[in-house]
Amino acid sequence: MNQQDAVSWQLFELQSQYENGEYSILLQKSNKILQLLSSLKPSSDDTSTTAKKKLLSTLQARCFALLKLGRTKEALQGLEKLLSNPVESIFSKEKKAEILYYKAYALYSEYQLEEALEVCQKIKELDPQREVLHLEAQILFRSSRYKEAAQLFCELLLSTPTVENICNAAAAQLLSGNPREALSTCQKQPGSYEVMFIEACAYCECGLTEKAERCLLEAMEQCSTALQQDKRTQEDIEEELLPLKTQLAFVYQISYRETKAEELFHDIVSKKVNDWNSYSVAVCNFVALRGYREVHDSLKRLKSIISKRSFVKLTHKQQVAILVNRILLLLHLRKFDACILALDELIKRKEWELVLVLKCCVLDRQRKWDEASDFVRDFAASHPALTLLCDAILAQMACNKGDLKNCIVLLKDSKNFSNYPSIISTVACLHEMLGETETAVQILRELVQKLESTSGESKKLMMFIGSLLRRKHLYAQAKEILEGYLSEHPNDVEVVAENVVAACHVDLSAAVSWAEKLPSLALDSSSMTEEAESKLLGLILRTHPSSNDEQNTTDRIHDRDKNSQKKRRRGKKPLPKGYSPNQPPPDPEKWLPRSVRNAQKKKKKSSKHHEIPKMQGADVSKADNIMDWQRSASSQANDSLPDRPKGSSRRKAPRKRR
Repeated sequence: MNQQDAVSWQLFELQSQYENGEYSILLQKSNKILQLLSSLKPSSDDTSTTAKKKLLSTLQARCFALLKLGRTKEALQGLEKLLSNPVESIFSKEKKAEILYYKAYALYSEYQLEEALEVCQKIKELDPQREVLHLEAQILFRSSRYKEAAQLFCELLLSTPTVENICNAAAAQLLSGNPREALSTCQKQPGSYEVMFIEACAYCECGLTEKAERCLLEAMEQCSTALQQDKRTQEDIEEELLPLKTQLAFVYQISYRETKAEELFHDIVSKKVNDWNSYSVAVCNFVALRGYREVHDSLKRLKSIISKRSFVKLTHKQQVAILVNRILLLLHLRKFDACILALDELIKRKEWELVLVLKCCVLDRQRKWDEASDFVRDFAASHPALTLLCDAILAQMACNKGDLKNCIVLLKDSKNFSNYPSIISTVACLHEMLGETETAVQILRELVQKLESTSGESKKLMMFIGSLLRRKHLYAQAKEILEGYLSEHPNDVEVVAENVVAACHVDLSAAVSWAEKLPSLALDSSSMTEEAESKLLGLILRTHPSSNDEQNTTDRIHDRDKNSQKKRRRGKKPLPKGYSPNQPPPDPEKWLPRSVRNAQKKKKKSSKHHEIPKMQGADVSKADNIMDWQRSASSQANDSLPDRPKGSSRRKAPRKRR
């Protein structure tokens, strides 16, 4: 058999290995064929064209094997050589479209998404019959263009309504902000645990946590039974259940069952898993649930997720959530330089609102308010869509700084806040904090006139005006304003009650007449009556002192008066006869005997001669040993002395004074 026949036979074997999925053997065989083809010397034009065709088909098989084995960079290099080869003109349009499809898939695997979309457009131009719709939809989904991806997946559902296409279409609709459409898409293929997982996520977005929990538990049961029937190992079953468990823990978290959620998250995070995407989502939610507990452990876990190459496979929202959680933990530990460096990742993802808020938080924590104000003004000039947020942050910075007047000026001068009742009432509160009560009341009354159409907002403001004036003891003014409002809204019970409280301090008869309009306290049973009376009695007892308390207070006042009288009796001591303030004061020890006076007392002998001086660098233990030896020697000397007669002492007799 000559070399050309050997090449033909090996090319025939490549086809069988391609069909069987033996990609490593396919790669080895294609490399051998390329070596054989390089050693051939074509004799005629026909043989040269056939050899070129064999060469190109072998290169194509090699690139396909590299793609299937995950060696996308080598596959891309081979495809570039194949497409840039001058002999590629012998390919038909269909063959060239197939090679371009491989290139688009390789670019998609390497996250070069824009280039992959351009290659898909070229494939459509070369071969309109070629099915590129699925790959194009996957590229759009990965580049976070979920609306366009959902449209393409829905087109695919018309021709091929498989479980994979239904899951992809529902996921794209869910991430584009249409959970209702995702639920309707999931109803096309009920019973599959993959579809039920997407359905549970849609229920979570709609706030239906009970339905989401029920759906996830059913999906977990169905998944475990289906895999057990296929005789899969327990590790494979746990790996398949991991996304469902992660979503179930999230359902517990948003439904305020934090202990259950924390237990499930801890169980997921503490195990070694192969599904890195589910593990990353679980870690992010676990960190958010723990808050500032075990901060260093949370930071380690988040850093390990971000450093992995598979971090890019997460959705845009998941990546942003992980990055924001890490920045907040760093800010809690006051690692400001690390926070600024971490903000670069959010800038790459063009999350400008989060960049603005977090950068200002970092500068505010450092008390760099002037630098923060300059940054916000520059940011507002470059991002005019966020001027409202910038104005609010500037006002907050002035408030944190303690400059309330500047805060009022910023809120009043901003054109963005002129139509917000909450901002106007905030300005009124700031005037009250500065002691300008009349200005605050005037601002609120003008706001009430603007909000006459919305009775709920105007009622809240009137209640606030009444309580504000009562705090400042302006009861007459509060009564006048509230009665003016009640002339137009006489059935507003809460404002009537506020008016009764204000009128009690000014006009008691008017307060009684207004109190008659309030509804009576209807109690259904005697037990409720007793309960209400006990509560009222408790309130009275707390506000008014009891007889025992009064007796205790009177006793306390009497004791205090006694002590003050005692203190008053204590005057200056009487001075001796013949005392004159011009002369020096007499000696205070004049009337004491000389032996007791301080000047005549004998000084104590110093005990310095008993101490052993320690030399510099000497061993302390040796010095202690010397001291012990000297003590023992002195005791032995004392024992050796003859016994002293009774009654005798060593002390000398005192001298007799003449």
